[in-house]
Amino acid sequence: MALRIGLLATLLLAGVAAAQDDTVLATAYGTLNVRSGPGAQFAVIDQLIAGEQLPVDGRTADGAWLRVRLPDGQIGWLPVFAVIIDGAPETLPPVTTPDQTEANGVVVVAAYGVVNVRGGPGMDYPIIGQMDAGLSAAAVGRDSPHNDWLLVEYNGLMGWVAYFAVAVTGSPDTLPVLAVDGSGEAIVPPEDVALAYFNIRLRASPTRDAPELLVVPYGSRVTLVGRSAASDWLYVIYQDTVGWGWGAFFDVTPERLQTLPVYDSAVVETTPEPTPAG
Repeated sequence: MALRIGLLATLLLAGVAAAQDDTVLATAYGTLNVRSGPGAQFAVIDQLIAGEQLPVDGRTADGAWLRVRLPDGQIGWLPVFAVIIDGAPETLPPVTTPDQTEANGVVVVAAYGVVNVRGGPGMDYPIIGQMDAGLSAAAVGRDSPHNDWLLVEYNGLMGWVAYFAVAVTGSPDTLPVLAVDGSGEAIVPPEDVALAYFNIRLRASPTRDAPELLVVPYGSRVTLVGRSAASDWLYVIYQDTVGWGWGAFFDVTPERLQTLPVYDSAVVETTPEPTPAG
């Protein structure tokens, strides 16, 4: 009898150990949002801090998202790239996911790791903020049909993130193609921007002997404002300066050139009015 009880106890302990071995745990790399569904477009229902752990009881069919249970019993979802996994997630059952129509066509990006948010679509633009691993933001534009950079709204900032550095939910092909204007600050349609083919002298009026305002460096962007009557000069904005540059030195198509308004230099050159006495 004692032998049978001892054997039973051994089997029970082995079963408990096996159950513990089968448990899959997810540990947050850093601050991490827990969402109501398997996608960055779903609502945030809780947040984990670095090192916090939750048990995993399911996954999406592709294994990209893990279903977890919060201490209060709520069901939540975590992106697999943002956690350290203890156990074998492939042994978990695929779970039928909530209706993806919650996204309503919104494009959302989630950071794989710490992602720089830049002032423009390129590594040469300054860093204006950062997204922590697992955090998400709404995408509102893209830099080109290739979607190399996405324009996002994050923590009150409007900035650009590299496509390869984020997980994207939704179709970025539906986003408008946008560009940074010649001031380096405003976001405009790409047809309102032109690149300088050479170092271009910006002048006060559309003549070669007019005073030089500054030099637009090769490869810089300017905002198109207008053209001369002969279409040989362009009236543009670069940084905080407005002036005239030789049109052939900018990458403006003939079709786009004809859509620009004709500016008379006498009209755009303003003369301060005297302040009334008294």
